[in-house]
Formats: sequence, C-alpha cells, structure tokens
Amino acid sequence: MRNGAIPLWLFPLVFVSYALYFAFTMLRPAYYLTGDQVYYLTMTASLWEDGDLDLADEYADEIYHAFYPQTLTKEDIRGHHLVGQNGELYSRHGAGLPVLILPAWTLGRQVGVNLWLVVLAAVLAAQLFGLMHELVPDRGAVWWGWVGVVLSAPMILYAPLLYTELPAALALTLVLRYGLLRTGTETRPYVALAGVLFLSWLNPRYALLVLPLAAAFWLRGRRCLAVAAAGGIMLPYIHFWVLLGYVPTLRNYGRIALQTLPAGALGLWLDREAGLLPYAPIYLLALYGVLQTRKAQNPAWRWWRWLWLPYFGFISAYDTWFGGWNPPARMMVPLLPVLSPLLALALAAMAPMARRVTAMTLGSAGAVMSGLFLFHPILRYNHLNGRSHLFDFLTTRTGLDLNALWPSLIHPTATLGRHAGLILLGIAAGYGILYTRWPRRAPKHK
Repeated sequence: MRNGAIPLWLFPLVFVSYALYFAFTMLRPAYYLTGDQVYYLTMTASLWEDGDLDLADEYADEIYHAFYPQTLTKEDIRGHHLVGQNGELYSRHGAGLPVLILPAWTLGRQVGVNLWLVVLAAVLAAQLFGLMHELVPDRGAVWWGWVGVVLSAPMILYAPLLYTELPAALALTLVLRYGLLRTGTETRPYVALAGVLFLSWLNPRYALLVLPLAAAFWLRGRRCLAVAAAGGIMLPYIHFWVLLGYVPTLRNYGRIALQTLPAGALGLWLDREAGLLPYAPIYLLALYGVLQTRKAQNPAWRWWRWLWLPYFGFISAYDTWFGGWNPPARMMVPLLPVLSPLLALALAAMAPMARRVTAMTLGSAGAVMSGLFLFHPILRYNHLNGRSHLFDFLTTRTGLDLNALWPSLIHPTATLGRHAGLILLGIAAGYGILYTRWPRRAPKHK
C-alpha cells in the first residue's frame, strides 16, 4: 500500500464510533447548546425559512426555542450581532458554517446537523491518517499516533458540535494533502482551492492559517493557488461589506494585546481548564516532533514546523484564547493537521519498545479522559474559574488534587511561574530521556 493510502474501513469505523459516542452523550446531555452554537443554528434556520441572514424576525419570534430551551436576553443577542444600515440584525459570525450544515438541517434539524458534523469528523480522521502517512512512511508510528489523536480530546469532543474549528481542520488537511504535499498528476488543485477558500470564509482569524499556506504555494511554484489563497482572505470582509455596508473591526470580536501573549501561549498547552496537554497528553509528542524535523530528509518539514506559528501567535494574544463555554482546547482544533504528523514523526524516531510504551501511556491517558467525558458529560464544561471539573471529579475519587498539578493561566496565582516552570522542566527532562537514553533511529522517508 502506497504512502498516504487510506484503508476503506477507516471512515465507517470512526463514524460509527463517534456516532455512538454522541448518541450515548445525548441520553444524558449536560447542556442543550453552548457557546456560539445556538447562534449558528439560528442563522441556519433563517437561511432555510427566509432565505436571508437578517435574524431580527427570528429573534422576535423566538424560533430558537425549537432547539434551545432558554430565552436569550437582549444582552446575549447584542453581544453576538451587528446592525445593518437599515436596522437589520446580522450575526457577527460568518455564514460558512451555516451554509455547510444547511442540507443536514433541512433533512434532520438539529440531530441531522450533529450527525452531519460527525460524518465530517470521520472524514477528517481518515484524511489525517493519509496526511500522517504521506509525511511519515513508518506505518506503525502512524497507527500509534493516529489512534491517540482520534480517541483523545479535542477531536472526539468536537466531532458533533457546531463550531467552525473542526471543519477548518478538515479544510486545512485537504489543502495540505492535495495542494502542497503531492506533486505532478497526484496534485488536486481544485480540491486545494476549494479548501483554502472555504477556510477563509469560515472565520477571519483563519487568515493566519491561509497566509502561510499562500507562502508555501508560492515557494513550491504554485503561483495561481498562492494568489487565490491570498485573495481568499478577503472573503469574510466582502461578506460583511455586502450585508452591512461596512466591515466590522476587531473590537467587535475581542481584544488583541501583546501582554496577553505569554499567558495565552502557555495556557493553550498547559491551562488546567482550556489547555491541550492536560486532556490529551499524546500531543506532548508533537513538540518532540518539532525537534525531529531538523533531522528529517523530506523537504516538506522545512516549512511544516513554522506553519502553525502565525495562527498560534494570534490566538495566544487574543483575550479569549481559552474559547468560552465549550469543551477544552477549542482553539487548538484547527491545528490538528499540523500537530498530528509531528507526533507521528516523533514516534517514528523511537525504537519499537520506546514507541509502544510512550504511545500506550500517553494515548491511554487521553482515551480514559474521553471515557470519563462520555459517562459524565458535565465534566466537559468548566466555569473558567481556575478549576477543572474533571480534575475535581478525579480528586474526590483518588484523593490526589490534580488541579494542583497543572497551572491556571485564566486565573493565575502567585506560584504560576514556578508551577509552569516545573512542568516545562519535566517535559524537557522527558524529551532528554527519549533523546539520549532510548535507542533511536532516524525517521524513514520517501
């Protein structure tokens, strides 16, 4: 089987698994909808009922009660919407996601939408396997890494949810596979073009993913795709100009500040409520994989290790880098296509015994947490008060205060620097052991 080939049974296996996970969760839901999901569904309902995005009549008639039991206050609505020139009420969110889920809403309303998003998550899982295998020919390392990714947060948690992050990850995966990694007749420029334009349309902040893609297209001699990608960044602004007659500013969405960047950069990885590593330690290997790119012979790794930095830097400086009322690590979901091959590269550099021990230990920890989220869905949602519900739950059963093991960057304490420093030192020591003590080998390449 050639590198990048996806087993035919992979998609149905992931779809059935994620659909069962979602169905079991719905038997005992923690909340009906959280965060921005109610507003995306209201936009979708307006497209279906009225064929427009003016939501004034939808909120006046409270049609959202069909999928959301509570009544939205004027403050809730005002905080998520913009006023047009003639008094229309438009969402500050882009129309990409509502258009994507509109057929599913037409056929099955909210459950249909959730299942459609599970389908997309299964497609993403299959494409991630292909992406990882194209970059890391060591099939064993790819399998170990892929299983850890699909069974851990954030992917399994966001599979059925109405957020832009998972479709963005799928679009980015398609662009990377069919527009950048493949050559000659294996390139699919129209798939890459559709992916990069849809990525831009989903949310203006994904421009920080599109810009490095445009640069990579240019450097690889694919100038038409580079120009289209750079021009596609204007899509959300054209959308708002047509609807509103003006372009909303960053103040309509949040605040960017350099002083937020250090806490955001650490918090996206380490925060006990919103960080990636406390809930999916398998991604520790992605950081180790960055070190391994220096030895890799595949020229793609030269630009791969920098691909995620513009988006990551922007989100780190964003005042709501932690997302909001949603499961952990929401803002890191679009980076899954970049991080997953890096962790596979790290596993490929290890000797077989080191690989098995590392992948099973880190992957099992993430899978166990996903299981706890399944049986206790309320644990997915933290109150952003400096304490993780999952860790509080585990503390009552083990007597070990897990909240004390991870720092809070949302509510930093006086011991934050020492706390984060010890964790980073522990990670560095673990990498040192892998790098110097375990027998290792150079990653295989095409």
